Amino acid sequence: MAEITSITPQLKDKERCNIYVDGRFYCGLRLETAVRCRLRVGQHIELSRLDEIQLESEKSQALDKALKHLSASMKTEKQMRDYLAKKGYVPAVCDHVLEKLRGYGFVDDAEYGRQYARFAARGKGARLIALELKQKGVGEEAVEAALSELPPAANAAEAVLQKYMRHKPPTRENLAKAYRHLISRGFGYDEAKERLKYLQTEKKKEITERIKVARGFGDLSENAEYDAAKNEEALNESEIRELENKIKNAKIMAESTDNSKVHFGNTVTVYDYDLEETVTYKIMGSTEADPDKNIVSIDSP
Repeated sequence: MAEITSITPQLKDKERCNIYVDGRFYCGLRLETAVRCRLRVGQHIELSRLDEIQLESEKSQALDKALKHLSASMKTEKQMRDYLAKKGYVPAVCDHVLEKLRGYGFVDDAEYGRQYARFAARGKGARLIALELKQKGVGEEAVEAALSELPPAANAAEAVLQKYMRHKPPTRENLAKAYRHLISRGFGYDEAKERLKYLQTEKKKEITERIKVARGFGDLSENAEYDAAKNEEALNESEIRELENKIKNAKIMAESTDNSKVHFGNTVTVYDYDLEETVTYKIMGSTEADPDKNIVSIDSP
């Protein structure tokens, strides 16, 4: 049997309390329920009994909270389960609520994946979209289905690069940063190769033609069209060299199946006992790192 080692009032809801079992947080209950069931510190109790108490007394309240949480925006099943767990509900209550939500059609990971991917594709590549969907709990099959409905990434990659380079001189440093920005937005090396092919062929021809036309305008010393075309040519050639170098030195890393250590490509979930919440991190390379999205570099200390 487990032992109730502490019962403390919740900070944000004075009508609820936290139940700690064997020194660790186990669940939350209404104070009225804890008193009615005569729960006390030092009491030995089966964990299944605590689950029954919460399920019987709080499943309706948990469903109400879940519906209110869903009213703001669509959520995945994982997001709803994490939300309920953070509120202190045991797995049995979470299962009950999610079964109800599925029955009502209020949670649908496949539809969430389609809508999220369609919106995110305006400025992100398929690789980052897939990573974010998996972090949100969308299954592999649903992720692949959502990505299959997206348009080619070339236009999105072009738009992201143009926006990033706007008002920036085409220096080697800026181009290197632009490429890292493209990778960080989820455009993989396949997209980079396609982009390179475009720059080396179609884009190069377009610029050459504009230079040819600009020359026909007369004096090159005061020819704005010619200067603009030559600057674009320099930018294009620099980007070609940068992409060639990145692709040449790229290495494909396989995800490790060894769960005894944290490796490149792993997804790591930690629980903060003080804040009573879980946080999930993805371990990636330095160019993909993005703290705002909980993507941590493998080189981080």
